[in-house]
Amino acid sequence: MTIAEGSGVSLRYKFYSVGTMATNTEADTATAPGATGGQVLRYTSASLNLRVNNTRSAEILPSRQVRSSRRTSRRVEGTIGGELSPGTYFDWIEAALRGTRASATDGFSVTAPASGHVRRKLAVERYNTDLDKSRLYTEMRVTGFRLSVPAEGNSTVEFMVLGRNRKTLSAGAAPYLTGPTAATTTEVCNSLGGSISIDGVAVGLVTAATVSVATASEAPAVLGQAFPPDILLGTTQVDGTLTFLLDDADTAATIFENETEVSVTLVVTNATTGGDSITIELPRVKLNSADEDIRGDLSQPVTCAFQALEYLGGDSDKPASTIRITDTAVAA
Repeated sequence: MTIAEGSGVSLRYKFYSVGTMATNTEADTATAPGATGGQVLRYTSASLNLRVNNTRSAEILPSRQVRSSRRTSRRVEGTIGGELSPGTYFDWIEAALRGTRASATDGFSVTAPASGHVRRKLAVERYNTDLDKSRLYTEMRVTGFRLSVPAEGNSTVEFMVLGRNRKTLSAGAAPYLTGPTAATTTEVCNSLGGSISIDGVAVGLVTAATVSVATASEAPAVLGQAFPPDILLGTTQVDGTLTFLLDDADTAATIFENETEVSVTLVVTNATTGGDSITIELPRVKLNSADEDIRGDLSQPVTCAFQALEYLGGDSDKPASTIRITDTAVAA
């Protein structure tokens, strides 16, 4: 008997050509998304799982025991995490923001749009190479992601997904995605390269930042079928944290106390000089806290939770959106 090893898992994905879902039938994997093509995904963690709901009988019996339990609906949910590298996750970011990429000065950018929201769906395959067995997660939507830029170390990203079903494939049927494009090889972004600006001015006080994009999502249960009729998406929230060092200008506390709205631009790169970069622009940010902890003779951190808001101003240099992300390593 062969026991699976985690290092033998290959993650692959492919977007469907059509993003809609038929309410009363699942997409046939014989034709959609199609076994040819796809992309090998770099990752550090993956927790995709098939979830089922169960109903337990409430009948009162002389035996004083439970006699019946039945399954009702099912869905797929979970996360995929990785170390942030240019050109690797832009497809996923585009799907989460429901926008359409546009050519930028260098690379491509995408925003959370005010209209024309695109509904995309993808399949993800977890192929255990040592078992020649696959879990194929079908008709999934990317519902959000979380970027983390630490004071020391590599930048990371984690994506949230919600889907309709999972299929198990083995022997000649595995892997499902044949001949996928090899994983990207761009270097990982770390804290040595990059910058952060507030209202267009570079700031040397921020030691860490997180940016979270979360779209309300639902996989509703319906009568007569176990899979949801669709994965429904709602309002997109963008928030996060910025950790400042306490300085004599009282930068973070002043912005917080005065309820000043500021623009924040975060650039992460994969080289100390040059290299590719990912830029996150938040044109309208409000700090909702400025927590200060005394740490003896150490530096004094000021941890600020923020809410990003839709920008409706007339500055052409700012996106008419809550967020814009530009990746220089994305090709046409």
